[in-house]
Amino acid sequence: MAVPPPPPPPPQPPRGEGRAPRAARDRYPRWLWWLLAGAVIAIFVASLAAPSERRDKIDYGALLSQTNDGKVDANDILSIVTKVVDHGQGLAVDVFFSNGAELTFNGCGTAGSSIHALTDLVDTSHIQVS
Repeated sequence: MAVPPPPPPPPQPPRGEGRAPRAARDRYPRWLWWLLAGAVIAIFVASLAAPSERRDKIDYGALLSQTNDGKVDANDILSIVTKVVDHGQGLAVDVFFSNGAELTFNGCGTAGSSIHALTDLVDTSHIQVS
């Protein structure tokens, strides 16, 4: 008697089924990991290049050395103001100094952006800087 041929093998499962889950690094294209690494490095480098908090301080000693009488008064401070920006009514007023420092007065902005100097903040009746 003749032996019947063996049964055919079962069909292969479609790709992706029946496999163990892949690791995260295999789920995403390789270029995506390089892009992510580049973004992290770029953020790190940008944080190093950002201005430090030290620049936002007015050095009293340097200001005192610029005076003739050895005293710091309002005129000495006014002499180092480079720009004043009024962002509008109820918004901020930014004061910029020659050393790169910036002082923000929140909520002091005026209608028509009429504050153009630090003295305008003091002269405005509803704002008192002390």
